[in-house]
Amino acid sequence: MTSMIGGIRAGPGSPVRVMGIVNASPESFYGGSVYVTRRAIRDRAKSIEDEGGHYVDVGGMSTAPYLETEVSEREESSRILRAVGAVQDGCNLPISVDTCRAAVASKALEAGAVIVNDVSWPGRCGATARQSWYARTAGLAGG
Repeated sequence: MTSMIGGIRAGPGSPVRVMGIVNASPESFYGGSVYVTRRAIRDRAKSIEDEGGHYVDVGGMSTAPYLETEVSEREESSRILRAVGAVQDGCNLPISVDTCRAAVASKALEAGAVIVNDVSWPGRCGATARQSWYARTAGLAGG
């Protein structure tokens, strides 16, 4: 079954799709994907598009389970919203947001992201966040 993900057909019978990563989190476990200034984020998004990428995934908090890297919801939102704006300035690719927080995801969708990469797992954000996320996005998704 094929699906439209961020306006791009994906699934069986579709070509492989590539998602470029922009970590707006300086504490990320992989320094090679960290872009914290608006200009660096914009330039990275443009290079993802120029290199044939189909999506840009933006993260504002490292999710490495072996690191103590949690930041406040306010800080994560600030990072992600700045990054979403910079990506929009740099390219025309659909934007995915990498978060486990419902409020962060909702703000990112309102700012122009079209995909939520829910990175929650037991012990990280928990069922309450997930239930809140589904309740908030039902209206955004029209469901």
